[in-house]
Amino acid sequence: MSYNPGLDEHFDAGATHVCIQPFHVPGDLAAAERTLEAFAPH
Repeated sequence: MSYNPGLDEHFDAGATHVCIQPFHVPGDLAAAERTLEAFAPH
């Protein structure tokens, strides 16, 4: 899939879904959005 080498390991092992839970400072939702964007397929 080539989204991210660490994530690819899960897909290569047979995963069909991987959940990413971003952590951020309370109230800084932009940081969480940046985290998810970094791992999103392009």
